[in-house]
Amino acid sequence: MYAAGWADQSPFTTTYQKLSADPGWTTHALPGGHNLMGDNPDELATILDRAASH
Repeated sequence: MYAAGWADQSPFTTTYQKLSADPGWTTHALPGGHNLMGDNPDELATILDRAASH
């Protein structure tokens, strides 16, 4: 999960870009900062629910 809404560039941007280009990984980017559950709870819960059902 990548928090794409940091005020400055996230320290994880390079890692996210690398993993999102790798077909062995599934990545998601959500608008929000470090606290995605607080910033974007509905979308985060949907992604986690889908991951748990696989």
